[in-house]
Amino acid sequence: MSADERVDIYMPLYVRDFLTATIGWTASERGHYLTLLMLQWDREGLPADIDALGRLSPGVAEVWGVLQDKFPVEPDGQRRNARLEEHRGRAVELRRKRSEAGKAAAAARLGSINRSSNVEQTFNNRSSIDNHPPSPSPSPSGISSREEIIQQAAPVVATSDSPKRRKRSQHHDAVSWDFESGWGGITADDRKTWADGFPAVVLDVELIRASEWLKANPTRAHKSNWRRFLVSWLTRSQDRGGTNRTAGKTPEDAAKRAALERKSKEFAEYRPAPYRTPKEVVALAASMTLKEEDI
Repeated sequence: MSADERVDIYMPLYVRDFLTATIGWTASERGHYLTLLMLQWDREGLPADIDALGRLSPGVAEVWGVLQDKFPVEPDGQRRNARLEEHRGRAVELRRKRSEAGKAAAAARLGSINRSSNVEQTFNNRSSIDNHPPSPSPSPSGISSREEIIQQAAPVVATSDSPKRRKRSQHHDAVSWDFESGWGGITADDRKTWADGFPAVVLDVELIRASEWLKANPTRAHKSNWRRFLVSWLTRSQDRGGTNRTAGKTPEDAAKRAALERKSKEFAEYRPAPYRTPKEVVALAASMTLKEEDI
């Protein structure tokens, strides 16, 4: 594909997926990762040599240990991110179909214009013949009206069906769910990514909870993107403290909490001393003065 053909193909960015896949990364690692994705999209691939990559994204060698698995070398010697390549293939195919549809529509319009021009020319010629008639034999059909001339000059030509409203392309995802078999299509990579992104969550327990919730709410169990549903479910569980609500708590955290509880109990039981007048305070202070023999 030439550079001119690559210009019009947009690169989608699924923000939640990108952030989930790069949780814990530094700004430099994320920056180089996004730069390499865009370079792959524009160039159809990346060089396998790290020095060549460094010329495209200076400084990438310093974070290459994190990014290496994201861009494996393929048989043609180029590095590619497999998931990005799938999106790019769909974008190229969509652009090709739109281009073919545009060319077909333009050809149909041009054919309609040419047919109209031929009809007008035929009608003008017939009018000239009527005004200056030669002496040919009369037409057996006796054609004299404009409509009949149009019928002869422009016979009906079968055209394609009327264009249908184009539906927006949907994101195809392997993750699925149904009432009988529950969850399907969750890969080992998905489990690893979610375990890294949601450390306070017990994945198997949350999958059961999500499935039972869907069974209890059948009217809301007809979704088109189950991966998005699961990521949202896990995010809410993580934000609320995790599956057990105590995941990630250290002994130091428990000790601090116990100390705070003791302090709050002491404060609740505290009772202030009775009020004393200034004279009573002076007398009390005098009675508490130490004498030399007491020292």
